[in-house]
Amino acid sequence: MNQIVEGTYGAIEAEHACVLPSFEEVYSSHLTFLWRSLRLLGVKEHLLEDACQDAATVIFRRLPEFEGRSSLRTWLYGIAQGVASNHRRRVVRKDAPLVGTEDLPSGVEMRAAPREAALEAADSIIRFSDTLGDADRDLFALGLVEQIPAVELAGELGLRVTDVRQRVSRLRERFRRFVSGPAPCSTRPLACLARD
Repeated sequence: MNQIVEGTYGAIEAEHACVLPSFEEVYSSHLTFLWRSLRLLGVKEHLLEDACQDAATVIFRRLPEFEGRSSLRTWLYGIAQGVASNHRRRVVRKDAPLVGTEDLPSGVEMRAAPREAALEAADSIIRFSDTLGDADRDLFALGLVEQIPAVELAGELGLRVTDVRQRVSRLRERFRRFVSGPAPCSTRPLACLARD
């Protein structure tokens, strides 16, 4: 963020560093987001704790480099993408049973009212996310689950805003078909994704 400053010697540029929260503040306030993002990016349930620790290491090391050109959440999502990619490469493709959110680490709280509906919704969202390619998975996780605005997503993913909106709309429809497919699922997951 450069700013022109008028002074005795004419116009000069002054750097203004963005004010960063501490690592502890970032990690504690975004742990749920990281956990959810890593799971949606394909990290198996039994490896999530390790993946969160890996993400924490990267965040701790790279936080001083954060320049504020994107939101902190999309920057953290980029870190989660790298960590998830590394974990997926290391894991032999062996389907571990999907476990609901009852195994979330301490400090991660569920916000949904009825626990059973929330667990079923989380299961549907994770199973659908596992069917997506990387580009669609990013749009699904950020645009539909995290509800990051299309304008911000477009800049972060290098797409036009109209393309983001169209692709997110198609993903929303695919998800609707997925949850109403052969294995009936709760309509609860649709509630969080029905907004435009």
